[in-house]
Amino acid sequence: MENPKELFEGFIKTAVSPVLVADAIELYARQEIVEEADREDFTERYSDEAYQPILKKAVLDAVVSIVAALEVDDEAAFRGVITLLDVEEEDDVISKMKVTMLDKLAEDACSDLSEFDEQRVRARVNYVKALVA
Repeated sequence: MENPKELFEGFIKTAVSPVLVADAIELYARQEIVEEADREDFTERYSDEAYQPILKKAVLDAVVSIVAALEVDDEAAFRGVITLLDVEEEDDVISKMKVTMLDKLAEDACSDLSEFDEQRVRARVNYVKALVA
């Protein structure tokens, strides 16, 4: 079996740029907020420096979850990586943002996969989404 701790330590080195954080904010705002003024307020509020550490962790959780879903062969090792990642989220908005990011990243990741691999990745993403909420 693959060692979840070693996999986790490799995945967690992923750098989260401010651009990825801004994209996550914009994606959530576009998909979840109907009124333009509310979207602008949301984007402005969550772009504030005070939210950056929380949002970087949320983006990192989503990216590492997708990479693990794609790269880790053993199911127990995958779940071990996710456990170490600690994806649970208490803040409802951040939780919804993670789910939105997971859906978008999964959609992009699955576009070139075989049907079998796509089903495996989507099942793993659903597992992560259940933990997030």
